[in-house]
Amino acid sequence: FPSHDMDLFINEQDLSLKEFKGFVDHSDFHLSGMFRRYDFWFQPQLEGTGEVQINFLSNRLVLKELLHYAGYNHLPEQHRSEEVSKLNLRCHAETTFQKGKLDKAKIQLDALSGKLKSFSQGLHHFSGLLSFEQDLVTFNHVNGSLGNSDVEMNGHYHFSNPKYSYRDWE
Repeated sequence: FPSHDMDLFINEQDLSLKEFKGFVDHSDFHLSGMFRRYDFWFQPQLEGTGEVQINFLSNRLVLKELLHYAGYNHLPEQHRSEEVSKLNLRCHAETTFQKGKLDKAKIQLDALSGKLKSFSQGLHHFSGLLSFEQDLVTFNHVNGSLGNSDVEMNGHYHFSNPKYSYRDWE
């Protein structure tokens, strides 16, 4: 990180990151968060449940610069030049690991807004619950505004069988 600044607070249970801000290439960031039971994240092999809270802001986030490593761009071809402006993300998550592998996760999206370069309308006031377990993603009351349209998603997506990859959508 060529330019950064932050405050870090640690007690017996929690690690709090305050005002971690700076630049990576052409992207700026401002990150605050908390890792509950932070010692969990330093186990040689993750086992059990960890909790995090994240507040992330960026005026400009150039994804191709952040998701490019060792000569390989990790974004799908159609999204390689995507940029996000005025990004505001607030969420908290609980993750469960078994034998070092992610078993399940719940992400409570408290706020998401921003504008994608490739999409003329902005995302506003998104919130809701996303759950991941094995090959199933569940959306519970994921809602917000996409341009002038209000959207709400409830449903399941199965990754293991593309033929039956969705069900119970509202």
